[in-house]
Amino acid sequence: MKKLISMLSVLVLAIGTMVMTGCGLKNLVAPEDEWCCYTTEMDSLKVDAYFYYATADKTFQIDSDRSLDLKKGLNVVIADVDSAENSVIAESVTSGKKAYYFKSFPEGEKMSIEKDDEGNESTFSVSGTAWLLIYTANYNGWETYSDKSFPVKKYASNYESVENLKESFNLKKILKKIALSKLVEILDSDSSDE
Repeated sequence: MKKLISMLSVLVLAIGTMVMTGCGLKNLVAPEDEWCCYTTEMDSLKVDAYFYYATADKTFQIDSDRSLDLKKGLNVVIADVDSAENSVIAESVTSGKKAYYFKSFPEGEKMSIEKDDEGNESTFSVSGTAWLLIYTANYNGWETYSDKSFPVKKYASNYESVENLKESFNLKKILKKIALSKLVEILDSDSSDE
């Protein structure tokens, strides 16, 4: 818990410094109602994590047969970078297709992050501020897409939806890694200097 508070303190300090000095102030906004992608690794295999912070509930049409019901809040699509033979998220998909998994985190919903030494779970409420922290923690690592250029829609025939993830795949672990990766690097480098 102390490490989480330390990481969040560092992020708040960095944002505060940017605001006070005017550096990047105009860019200190996380996109809303737009697809953003961050590529990360899990067990040395790459996955694309697509985020969509919706300002209202809406249905996103992928093709004539498939749609995503986006909730007001944070919506996440995890997709394999490689084809089904190397799927890191699904046990089985149609041969040659990439798997994708969709999950909504409605605004105000509590999301658990990790358990501390005493077994208590750390949680935070999904909000625009939480999305801003996730987005700014990895500011230079994002790609953005319009609805038409969103890869799962643009190349819909190459993707297959999966309802169940592999037992070894932990969505919360991926989200935590994306949200805190830069802060962990900063804290690790500070502690190694001591």
